[in-house]
This record gives sequence, C-alpha cells and structure tokens, in this order.
Amino acid sequence: TLFVVLFVGSLTLQAQPSNKPTAETMLKVANEQFEARDYYRAFEWYDKYYEVTKDASVFYNLAVCLMNDRDYEKAEKAFGRMVASKKIKQTDYPELRFHNARMMKMNSKYDDALAEFEEFMKTATDARLKALATSEMEGIKLARTLRPAEGVTVTNQLDKINGMSGDYSPSQADNGNLYFTSFRGKEIIVMDGKQKDNAYSQVYQAKKTKQNWGDAKPLETDVNMPGAQHGNVFVTGDGNYLYFTRVTLTGNVPTESTLFVSKKQGSGWGPAKEVGGLTGKFVKNPSVGELFSKEVIYFSSNMEGGKGGFDLYYATKKSDGSYDLPTNLGSVINGMGDEVTPFYRDGKLYFSSTTHPGIGGEDVFVSTWNGGEWSKPTNMGMGYNSAADDKSFSVSADGYHGWLQSNREGTRSIHSKTCCDDLWEVSLVQPTIGIEALVVDKAAKAVNGASMQLVEMTGGAMGVTDTKKNDKGNNFGWPLAFEKTYALVTTCTGFYADTTLFNTQGITKTFTVKKTIALTPLPKPVDVVVVDTIVIESGEPIRLEKIYYDYNSDVILSDAMIELDYLDTLMIQNPTMVIELSSHTDARGSDDYNQKLSQRRAENARAYMISRGIAPERIKAVGYGETQILNQCANGVECSDEDHRYNRRTEAKIIAGPTSIKITRKEFSTRTVKAGKEAKGSTIIKQDAPTPPPAPTPKQTPKTGTTTTPGTVAAPAVAPKPAAKTGMPAMTFDKKLVEFGRIKKGEKRENIYSFTNTGDVPLNIDIVSGCDCTTLTWTETTVLPGGKGFVKAIFDSAKAEPEDLGKALVKDITIVLKENNPANGYPIVEELSFKVFVAK
Repeated sequence: TLFVVLFVGSLTLQAQPSNKPTAETMLKVANEQFEARDYYRAFEWYDKYYEVTKDASVFYNLAVCLMNDRDYEKAEKAFGRMVASKKIKQTDYPELRFHNARMMKMNSKYDDALAEFEEFMKTATDARLKALATSEMEGIKLARTLRPAEGVTVTNQLDKINGMSGDYSPSQADNGNLYFTSFRGKEIIVMDGKQKDNAYSQVYQAKKTKQNWGDAKPLETDVNMPGAQHGNVFVTGDGNYLYFTRVTLTGNVPTESTLFVSKKQGSGWGPAKEVGGLTGKFVKNPSVGELFSKEVIYFSSNMEGGKGGFDLYYATKKSDGSYDLPTNLGSVINGMGDEVTPFYRDGKLYFSSTTHPGIGGEDVFVSTWNGGEWSKPTNMGMGYNSAADDKSFSVSADGYHGWLQSNREGTRSIHSKTCCDDLWEVSLVQPTIGIEALVVDKAAKAVNGASMQLVEMTGGAMGVTDTKKNDKGNNFGWPLAFEKTYALVTTCTGFYADTTLFNTQGITKTFTVKKTIALTPLPKPVDVVVVDTIVIESGEPIRLEKIYYDYNSDVILSDAMIELDYLDTLMIQNPTMVIELSSHTDARGSDDYNQKLSQRRAENARAYMISRGIAPERIKAVGYGETQILNQCANGVECSDEDHRYNRRTEAKIIAGPTSIKITRKEFSTRTVKAGKEAKGSTIIKQDAPTPPPAPTPKQTPKTGTTTTPGTVAAPAVAPKPAAKTGMPAMTFDKKLVEFGRIKKGEKRENIYSFTNTGDVPLNIDIVSGCDCTTLTWTETTVLPGGKGFVKAIFDSAKAEPEDLGKALVKDITIVLKENNPANGYPIVEELSFKVFVAK
C-alpha cells in the first residue's frame, strides 16, 4: 500500500524536457510514462498533447492517471466527461463506468455512485469487476446506515510529524516512541539531482514531550541506508525490535520489497539484517503478532497463489530467529481486491481492504481469532473510515489510543487534496462506571441523615473503604472500577443497618449502577411480653421443629441450626442434664440402610452441639432407623414426600440429671415444643424491647449488581447465650483456580471447589456470586472446624457476553460468609476463579 502511493502518487522520476516537442513526441512520452506507472508525469504529457490535438482517444488514459495519482475530484470529472460524451464508444472502455462510479463514491457522492454501479452491472462481463462492483454497492448501502463509531476521535494536529509529500505506517512502542516512514520534500520530487536528499523515503522517530510531539528525526544509517527507499515500519511493543522494508525500483515501479529487522542497542539501533525465511518474497506491511500460541509475523504480499491483488500472510518464527514458509490467511480474510497493513492485538487482526464492503476506497476492518479460525471481517465504521483511503490502523495495549494513515479531508497534500497520506491520531473515550444510591424507608420515602460506606472487596478481603454522610439528603455516589466486587454498608438512627453487595463484572461501556436502599425501622419498645411455661419430664421427647433431612441424606439442613442452638441453651441452663439425641428415617429403603443412615444423622447433630461447647459425655447419639414411624407412612404405604419428611426427624430426651425441666415459650417464638404439659399459671416478663432480628441477608444478581433483601425473621425466644468464642473460620480449598480450556459456544463446563474449614469456629456460607453465565450452588449447612464443604460452578457459554467470545476469559466467584472477621467487623470473603476460552 505504501509504495502505490509513494512511488506512483508522490514521486516523479523524469526530468522536464528542455525543447518544445512535437505532438507525436508528446504522445510517445506520455505513453512511456504511463507504462512506467509514472502517472503524474504521464498526465502532464497527455494534457499537453490533448491541448494541441484535441484527440479524445487519450482521455481515458488521462483519467486513469488522475485516479492513480489519487486526484479523485478531477478523475471523476474526466471519467464523467467520457460517460457523457456521444463521440466516445463506451464498449471500447469496459472499465469506464466502474472507475467513474468508484470515484463518485470516494468523493462521498453515494447516491450517484450507486446508480452508476448499477449501470455498469447491466453490461459488465468481467467476473472480477462484477464481484468488486457488488462489494462496492454493499459498501454504499453500509455507508447510509453506519453511525460514527462511539467515543472515537481522529485528529491531525501533528505539525512536527506530518510533511507535505506523504507519511506512512505509524507504529508506536509502549514507551511512547513513534516510528513511521516519510518523504520530507515540500515540492513534487523530480529525480534530477537537485532534490536528491528528498527523493528517498526514510524511517523517522518522534517523541512526545508532555502534551506535544517533538520534531521527527530520521534514524541512523544502520536503518536508513543511503540511496535506498524505505517502506513500511513496525516496532515491537517493548521497543527492542524494528522491522521495515527496503524497496528496489525498476524504472519507476517497485519490483522488490525485502524485509529487514534491527535490534535496539543503547540509545540507537543495531545494523539491519535481512529477515531469514522470507528472502525473495515481495513483503510489505510487517506486523509481529501471535497465532496458535506462537510468535508470527503478518504481512501483505502479491506473491503467486494469492486470492486477488495483495493478500495477507503469516509466517511462524523459528528458534533461530528466521521464519517458516508463509501461509495465506485464507478466503475469509483475502479476496479479489487488496488486503494490506495488518496489525494484531489480543486476538484481533486489523487490516485494510478493497475487497470487503467499505464506505470509501481502502477501509479498516477487524477479524477475531477464536482459536481455530478467523471471523468474518467487520467494517470498523465511520470515524475509523472515511470516503478516502484509510489504512495502517494500530491500537495501544490499553485499547484507548491508536494511529491511522489516511488521505481523508484535512490531510496535507503537495498538489491535489487527496494525493498524499498523513498520520492521524486516534483517541477512544475510556468508559467509566459509577454508582448512584438512594436511601428510603419501607414506604419508599426518602431517609435523610444516613451514613453510607463503600467497601471494595479485594482478594477475598475488605479493601479500600470510603464513608459519606448526607445530613440534608438521601443520595450518595462514587466512581467505581471495572471487574470489582463492592459492599454498601448503610446506617441511620432509628433503622437497622443494611449491607448490599454488587459487582462490576462484565461491564464494558460507560454505566451507572443505581441502588435504592430500603431500610427497616427499629421496632417500638414493648413493655411486657406474656409467656407460658411447659414442663418436660425425664424420658419424654423434646421433638424439635425443622430438624428434618432430605431423602437419603444425613446432611443437617440450615433451619436445623436454630433448633440445635435452642437445645444447646437448655443444656446450659441445666448443667447436669444428659440427653439422648435420636434420629429417625422414613420407611423407604431397607431396614439396615435406614438404621445406619439415622445413626449418621444423630452423630452429625451431636457433633454440631459439641462444637457449640457441650461436653461430649452429656450427649448420646442413637439412630432408630424406621422403627418409630409417627404417621401412617409405614412400609408399602404410598405417601407424599412431605408426609415422609415428618418421620425424618431428630428428637432429644433427658436420660440423666433433672427429672423435669421448664421451658418458657413466648408467643412470638417460631418454635413449638411438641411434647410436655403446661405448668399451672403464667409468668409476666418485663423487658425494654424485643430482641432485634438478625441483619437481612443480601442476595445478589451478579450481572447488574441488583440486590434484594428479604423480610426480617423474629429472633428465637431463648435465654441469653454465653459470650461467643474468639477466633474465625477459614476456607482452605483444594484448588481456587481451574482451567476449563477451549469450548464451543453453547457448551457447559462445571467444577466442584472443595474446601476444609481449617479455622477454630463453625463456618456458614451466606452468599456466592458470579457472572450471569455461571450457575452456583454450595454447602448450605454449617461446616464444623475440620469439616468439608463445596462450591459448585456450572459455566454456560451460551450466556457469555458477545464481546467475551474468542477471548481467554477469567471469571471470578465471590464467597461471603455469615461470620465476621473479628479484626474489622466485616463479613469474611473468599475469591475463586476459572479460566475458559469460548469459540464463536
């Protein structure tokens, strides 16, 4: 692409003749220059010849000169005169209407261009031109619907970089240094010895100082060999290697383009070496990238065996620094036109093409590698592309800065306004995320005077916090970071505190997380509570509610913890009491199996109470299997699972110590003692206020961070418990990061993350959250010290975001425990993750 412009569009290699020639000589010289592709000089001679002879037979060549010299306005007028002329037999020029339509398009006359392409198609016979015309028409339709790329600004304020004669192939290292190729002449170059220094393109470097670019300076002679034409340049991100081409001309036509590389040495560059493996190939537009997890070099070439004009190729780098044989990127990328200026970044290949439907001449396209194939190229849209020629697009590692080479409107030009290319700087607006939170009561009325703390959860622990108080309003706001998990802790006088979790995972555009925090008011003080008393005799069962089990399971369900805590309180109040803790099954299954299952259930309940501080010798665990069925659901009787569940229970009875105990049952208690008899009389207990309910449990919708808070639950009516133990639980996982590998879209992968509670107190999982594409289940029962639990993750690639396809993804899973860290009072948090590559 570079030399089509450099040597055809910007160089003149023939001096002006000294004597006035004859018309015959003018035509001879014009034809010679046309054959040599010196279109600027050929146009001058055709124009002189036409002025003298008015011979319309040269008008087609004259128009082709203007087109190839990239003077699109004059070329359109010239082709248009031929189309309109009645003296010209258009069948003698089968490409005439095609060229005329294309010049209209590149002058942004889309409606006129479409009509002209349609006229061309009526009589066209050349299959290649018909295919290109079809693509051009699709591009016109695309131009009518494409909106400017969102957040993209393309500017040309580079006075110290861009010259008048053409600037090409910008490539920027991560350290900010910019490299490009340029002619620095201010006039049309004539190879007559007077402009010798300006007649050769060289590689330049420019550095940015604060906000401005400094003067561009040519590199030393180890790179810029005197008397040589230097083509496209590419610098690796680390700034250590510079790839560029040198071109050999035969007359005025580039016939060889050879790839060289130079290695950084101190503040300069080492001697240029020809790149091995690509010798003898016409190579331009080099760009180092990756494919099949190996370093490759992408380039453009018109070597034999291609799909059209110039095609894109890649060659894999070998251990000795040379490259394997080139491989064509295939018909998805390459077509009948030209594909040039490849640039690879993070699984995406950017390039310019005249094959695929575009809005101008050469447009920038992008294709994504999914691990096995390239996606259909997508036009980058307005902003990146214009009605003129746009190429050599590259983007920085952070994705917010890039470069273009273009002759679009605003380019400096040495003669026509579109003859020459400038470098254009591309800036992309970086998306931002913020949160707006409102505090209201349960009636949705504003609550002023609240305090809110934003807590960033980092690496499974509480990270940076920021607290705000709003005495006059109920609104709060903060900027947020991408791919983070946060907690909002809201407090206000007269209300229970609220903790809301949310995250910013999967958000890629500017977005505002909006939250409405509905606080629950504290209850009004209660003067008295009426209670009654039940007497339990020794040997009578205390049939606890909710100590039930799932079918064929010995795992204690979460509701059972409240009941066992209540039994724990009774044993603390009666320190001599020894109990039998018995478990039962339903009638399904064999007698022997049920006996063993019930024994395991009883042992699990006993282990839980021991973890609460009850001496082991005070609890005897007995499994009765199916020997004590409470209803009609015996062997052979069909019953619902709910009826069977009534038999899957745990009971307690006194076997030593007091002969009877009194149990106080408050009216608001959620618990009912199933056995025993009422004592005579009732007792009035005075208290200032009912026991406050536990803090509401936040539940998360990971995609948007939406949080819902269930209603509060009345506290158990039990005697005060002893002070809680010191220490904290700890989750030790077998593996916290797993590899799912490469999967096709629509497939699922799952993993069970197993953990051991290596802490010194029981562990309870409150929340497990991740992306919408992951279904999560976990151990819902208490995990005792030394006990084991799990978190199961099922990744569904069908729910992956479109922008995630064709990428190596790392998805995080956040675990929040019910237990707080004694050091800071916040819930304990753990992080898991998995890696996956989802192909389209």
